Amino acid sequence: MEIIEIVKKKLWLRIFLYLLIGIPVGLLMVDNELLLGLGLILLFVVALKEENSKQKK
Repeated sequence: MEIIEIVKKKLWLRIFLYLLIGIPVGLLMVDNELLLGLGLILLFVVALKEENSKQKK
């Protein structure tokens, strides 16, 4: 469980893990480059959203 807490605290590590998992899965599922680009943007939005919600508290 320590690993999960470390990942939640470090934004750059969270983005790296999203990319590490998201790019291969996206390439397997999508042949359209536009959808792949939108998927990558969505990954960054999800990763940054948690950081912004923590700052508001």
